[in-house]
Amino acid sequence: RNNVVSSGSPNTTGWGVVGPLTRALIIQTWKSTSGSSGPSTQPTPGSGGGGSSGSTPTITPLPGGGGGGGSSGGGGGSSVPTPPAPTIQFSTSLTSLIAGQPATLTWVSTNATACTSSGAWSGTKTTSDSLSVSPTANTTYTLTCTGAGGSVSESVSIVVGQPTPNTPTVTITATPNNITTGQSLTITWSSANTQSCLASGGWSGTKALTGTQTVSPTTNTTYTLTCTGAGGSAIQNTTVTVSASPPPPPTSQFAIGNRIQTTSNLNVRSFGSSSGTLLGTQTTGALGTIIAGPTVTNTNFWWQIDYDTGVDGNTHLVLNQCNFLHRIKWLDRNKSNERHAINISNRKHHLHPHLHRHGGKRNTIDNGDG
Repeated sequence: RNNVVSSGSPNTTGWGVVGPLTRALIIQTWKSTSGSSGPSTQPTPGSGGGGSSGSTPTITPLPGGGGGGGSSGGGGGSSVPTPPAPTIQFSTSLTSLIAGQPATLTWVSTNATACTSSGAWSGTKTTSDSLSVSPTANTTYTLTCTGAGGSVSESVSIVVGQPTPNTPTVTITATPNNITTGQSLTITWSSANTQSCLASGGWSGTKALTGTQTVSPTTNTTYTLTCTGAGGSAIQNTTVTVSASPPPPPTSQFAIGNRIQTTSNLNVRSFGSSSGTLLGTQTTGALGTIIAGPTVTNTNFWWQIDYDTGVDGNTHLVLNQCNFLHRIKWLDRNKSNERHAINISNRKHHLHPHLHRHGGKRNTIDNGDG
């Protein structure tokens, strides 16, 4: 059942048994102690010995096997186990993002005792952990973990896009936007998502991103502002209307205490405005005395008049609608102290002396205007 291998020299004989269930090769060697020059007798397999009387066997196991003899064969040898190789599971929560946006790197390793990072990050890392990163450009993160069974590396990459710049905005206003020649106004402006502003039109030069400026245009003027930022440019303008200055209001030729006489029908109101309650109308030729005023409304002069007859109140006096009177009184001692009076008016911008007798009859002295 066994394979027998013999080897020897004139003084030695060896044999070995290769068992069917073992990798060991057992060799037995005998040396003769009798000094005989003849060959020794090969021992019988399984006897554990052989040869001539007095021979001493030696057993030499081969690498990987164990020694043993006889019919039982040799026993098997043991091997050293190989350490398992380390592994890494490495991932990122986002593979693409906008610059500044965070992503989370997560890794778990097995059979590893230490980990180091390289690439966009560096340094010693624990064997399992997570880390938040905010790359601003395309980035690759590499992790290498080492253990008794060797080392392993894994990488993750993140593609980074740049954010879309915000669109610039501009607002500009003029206060007021309607003026008369010689008046001033204020230009107010503001901008957002901008880096610079430039004025044109009725003004010029570099302007602050937000501000005010006082201007005094003499004609209709458009003020334009262009502001520029990373997202482009924005332009806005405002237009100011300039009117010629009105002529100064006429100075009133009336005064408190003046006597007046109407040259046309005049409305009498509760206060000095056309919106005042209409109290009545004084007809042409009505006489009265100015007792208060004037109230100026839209360059119109309103006077409070105590009319000799009829309703009293506020009347808008225009020189050609009402005459102011100067009254001169005297006594005629040659005619039993007869009383006389003369009213001098400015009717139609000419003087019209009116002579009044005490009895009420009026005589007019014409100054030549018909």
